[in-house]
Amino acid sequence: MRHALLIEDNVLLQSAIRQFLESIGYSTSCASSREEAITLVNLDFDVIVFDYVDSGEVSPRQFIQSLRSSSDNKATPIIVITGYTHLTEDLDVDAVLHKPFDVSVLETCLRRIMSTRSKP
Repeated sequence: MRHALLIEDNVLLQSAIRQFLESIGYSTSCASSREEAITLVNLDFDVIVFDYVDSGEVSPRQFIQSLRSSSDNKATPIIVITGYTHLTEDLDVDAVLHKPFDVSVLETCLRRIMSTRSKP
């Protein structure tokens, strides 16, 4: 079973995305903030999905940089979901989904990313 890290501060949206991920075969670890997620990043994830909210102590760009610089998550696919279309340019991520989005778009994105990656 694939393992996803989901970072979403909206409890209802986090629950809906988690349920969807689990319905397509992902076990899911959830965090409500990037700060909370940092405590989980040493776990083995197949994908990281996070809400790009420009608040908190760790900026989204700093969070992505820390993931990409860690040996554990250097190659882990990152999918950003956001309502801020203008803030997502030049991000070192595998995909950006703009809110609102249909879960079928997330599923297509996950299938595309996972089909091009082989887990070591």
